[in-house]
Amino acid sequence: MSLQQLERRQPINYVDEANFERATDPNKQGLVCVIGGVRLATGVVKVAGMSADDELLVELLPLETRLDELNANVGDITDVPAATDTGNYSIIALIKRGLQHLTSILAGINSLAVSSAGNISAQTAAVGSDWTAFAAQACERLVVLNTTGTTLEFRQGGAGVGLQIPNSAGFPFEGITNTSQIEVRRVDLSNTQVTIYCRWEA
Repeated sequence: MSLQQLERRQPINYVDEANFERATDPNKQGLVCVIGGVRLATGVVKVAGMSADDELLVELLPLETRLDELNANVGDITDVPAATDTGNYSIIALIKRGLQHLTSILAGINSLAVSSAGNISAQTAAVGSDWTAFAAQACERLVVLNTTGTTLEFRQGGAGVGLQIPNSAGFPFEGITNTSQIEVRRVDLSNTQVTIYCRWEA
């Protein structure tokens, strides 16, 4: 007998109405049978004094079932991180995936930190068309600030087109492992030597 059928039957002759209360579920799943302070599980409850026609079908989602549903959504501490950001996973699995992303982000930020640094200089060659490499110094970047009064050009790896840096301009060379990978010369190829001062960082 469904809840709707029960509600259409007037009156329903309970042996003790104090032993029954309406379910608190907002969808009104059914009636809760409470005997001796204990809520009975879902099923057909036959109370002494009721006829066979008055058997009560309790349509209740037990508290245990609701907790199981909640646990399934929240998850378990042993849940593995979610494989995607948009899949159907427990809250714990999604949180673990978020923490993995956070770990990667923090690692990327830490990689930008400078652990060591120093100053270095190089003088253009006496023969203006020649290139001069910086002295060897392990690093991850070389920050150039041209204060020589003339335009200089720099090349990386001993080949390729030079990068021109005018006077009072600067540029950070990255993707290197040593300052010796950077070479410099005057753009006007003058034999007048000038000295460029830079900052290496690792």
